[in-house]
Amino acid sequence: MSNTNTSIPKSPEGIDHQAWLESLKAGDKVWWTDPDDGLSSGEVTILNIRKEGVRVFDDTIFEVTNEAGSQMEVWADEINTVDPNARAPLNMRLVLDINYVPFGVDAETLKGLLHKMCMNAIGNGMLTGHTEAEVDGYSLEILEVPEPLSEEELSSFMLDRIENAELSLEDIPVRLARYGLMEPAAFVTEMRERMQAVEAG
Repeated sequence: MSNTNTSIPKSPEGIDHQAWLESLKAGDKVWWTDPDDGLSSGEVTILNIRKEGVRVFDDTIFEVTNEAGSQMEVWADEINTVDPNARAPLNMRLVLDINYVPFGVDAETLKGLLHKMCMNAIGNGMLTGHTEAEVDGYSLEILEVPEPLSEEELSSFMLDRIENAELSLEDIPVRLARYGLMEPAAFVTEMRERMQAVEAG
């Protein structure tokens, strides 16, 4: 059971960039990106916003001051919530292993419960909580973890394949790369299937 998405709802507190710009006021701290190759970019404090009504446009002027006390006039499209460099992608993975005592409940039902739990958390903005972080995309897969293989039985199986000419020396680097990049559960499942095929043959 799996899900892949490239966009999820923000946390209930989240607002879009335009609404954020229009909510700014004197005294708020923001990030200013210097259009001159970012030479003087940094955190600034808003002194005044020259706007008519509540609408903020790209060319609306913000009067700001930096930590050194220098005052500047900057455009609205140069204002951000945080340093844009802080938006570099950050990939994370949650590993949750569960040992069930099923009492007759089948594996698919339990997978469905785990899937529902995760989707509820995602839909309620719990991946970012009350932070300014945003989720650019996610993937979700619920797997039944196979019984682990011992190093001894795996190495013995691979050695037998080499000695029986079922795996050439030229293939070993490719196999190592492929197996090394596989998900552990998928690797164990494939190896067990290969071992069972040999035993059955």
